[in-house]
Amino acid sequence: MPTKKVKRISGKEFDRLFDEGSDKIDDYIDWSKGHHPNLELKRVNVDLPVWVINALDKKAARIGVPRMGVIKTCLAELAEQEHHRAGEAA
Repeated sequence: MPTKKVKRISGKEFDRLFDEGSDKIDDYIDWSKGHHPNLELKRVNVDLPVWVINALDKKAARIGVPRMGVIKTCLAELAEQEHHRAGEAA
């Protein structure tokens, strides 16, 4: 997909348009080049005991999501808890 031709303005002018809530700021942004810091994906392989897989599958069936959704949610919750603990210790 080709990137769109983006108009150029000064930062001050862009800030003014943004602060005014103008929808014209889209003319000055190439959204296709945007990214979310720290949300890039990295694939990992994990070997788990069968009983863990069975427990994940039961939970996934109970809440109606794929196994991977349960794994991602559990890991994200654990990572967030650790992040908060690290912040409290600092």
